[in-house]
Amino acid sequence: MGDLELRMGRRIRSAREDVGLTQEEVAGQLGMSSEGYGHFERGARQIGMDHLLRLSEILRRPVSYLLDVPDPCGVTPDEQDFVRRLRRVTNPEILATILRMVDAAADRS
Repeated sequence: MGDLELRMGRRIRSAREDVGLTQEEVAGQLGMSSEGYGHFERGARQIGMDHLLRLSEILRRPVSYLLDVPDPCGVTPDEQDFVRRLRRVTNPEILATILRMVDAAADRS
């Protein structure tokens, strides 16, 4: 396969690992074999639109992230990742501390 499939495969694997799922778990949610899903992560098989949209939901990433292309709104993959991680913080005091740290870092740039 081509470069796009390889890049997508790396992105999909990374996102799967970030959310703590196994290949078997994702494959099951997609209704396919783990072997077939493994082809996606290795970039050995093109991903159909239906699977791509479902992967986006399962892995909690926008399609643009999985495709490794710029977000149409101009949000970079690193910014998307930061927001995803920030959303996991539920303690308001910790969230406020993180935002103060971000402000301080931005002021020093």
